[in-house]
Amino acid sequence: MQQDIAVLSAALAAARRADAETPKFVVDQTEYRLTTLPDEPPLAWDVWVGAQGDIVVDKRAGNGLVRPAQTLNEGYLMISIKRLDARPEDSFLRRRCHEWVANAFHGPPPSRDAIVEHLNDQPDDNREENLCWSRHAENRASRTANRGKAVPDGKVRKVPISLKLIRELQAHTRLKGRGLAAFIEQVIVKKIREDAAA
Repeated sequence: MQQDIAVLSAALAAARRADAETPKFVVDQTEYRLTTLPDEPPLAWDVWVGAQGDIVVDKRAGNGLVRPAQTLNEGYLMISIKRLDARPEDSFLRRRCHEWVANAFHGPPPSRDAIVEHLNDQPDDNREENLCWSRHAENRASRTANRGKAVPDGKVRKVPISLKLIRELQAHTRLKGRGLAAFIEQVIVKKIREDAAA
């Protein structure tokens, strides 16, 4: 849930009064972290990322926080941040929002081929608990498996599962990402087959 910009701005100002180098602050139990992306150029604005996937920037000019324009690209939320070494032809860094969230809450990519995987396959759900680092091939295989497997009657079904249940299953099975998705799918397919046989 997005917080009000005035509330965020006041919370950031209070956090900076307490500690000018503060890397995070909390508003209504939602944590916001200051972040950068690895191997990217210096940015003119500070980027703050919320655990619920909200991204706001501090323009450092006394204007407080502003929520930058976000657009959809193939279902993914995109964000443009002004570069410090701005050139007229390339003055903004444009990246998918989930990259910022994953980097802030799960650390930098573990390898050069790492990408962000959405555990529920919803590309606009950028909550930190819905994201994890994966490799491109694994993510593609996971999405293909999730979308392509059929239940006994041949129809593909999408079943909404709460993130609370996903966390409980992760704790119980010690699986994440593709492995957890395959486990959930096996349980669902088994139940459907049992019901069909009854």
